[in-house]
Amino acid sequence: MRARILSMLGLTFRAVPAIGALVMGVAAETFGLAAPIVTASVLCLLAWPLLAARLRRAGALTTAI
Repeated sequence: MRARILSMLGLTFRAVPAIGALVMGVAAETFGLAAPIVTASVLCLLAWPLLAARLRRAGALTTAI
């Protein structure tokens, strides 16, 4: 069972950035380069506080952000 989980983890770390690059490339071809970069930046800025709150609740984040 452990090998299957590790293989899925490896697949995720290799495939997700490639899929994201493909999506960003298609969006840049369609809308120009600025729109996908601004959209990705806004999504990251929105996800940051949510992730920090989740880590704080789990006790994994000890310093204030």
